[in-house]
Formats: sequence, C-alpha cells, structure tokens
Amino acid sequence: MRISTEEKIKSLDDRINKVHQDISELEQTKINLMMLKREIHFDDTKKVLETAFEETLKQLPETERKEMYKKFEDFS
Repeated sequence: MRISTEEKIKSLDDRINKVHQDISELEQTKINLMMLKREIHFDDTKKVLETAFEETLKQLPETERKEMYKKFEDFS
C-alpha cells in the first residue's frame, strides 16, 4: 500500500510537533535547574560572606565592633 503525500506531510507535522514539545519541556527543565543552581550558589556565597564578616568583627576592638554593627544595621 502506498502512502499519500498528505499522509506523509501529516506524519512529518506530527513528528515536528512532538519534537517541539520535547524541546519546550527540556528548555523548562533547563531553566528550573539554572534557577536551582543560582539559589545554591547564592546560599553558599551568603554563608562565606557571613563567616568572613564574623571573623573580621572578632578581630576588632569592642568599640569598633559596636560601630561596625551600627553601620551594618544602618546599611541593611
């Protein structure tokens, strides 16, 4: 049995639509993973900065430490 041109075209259109749908799903997955990566990186950076800030404050005399806390609160 011979397949008509219209059937071939319809079959190709169906395959194209399926591939397009798969690509859209993969793009959404990629975006979700990139957002997760950004959040993980942000959390890690925040921890590093907090640790560095705390270590710096420990090295300061008490009066300067209070002054730095005040500046930090004003900035926040």
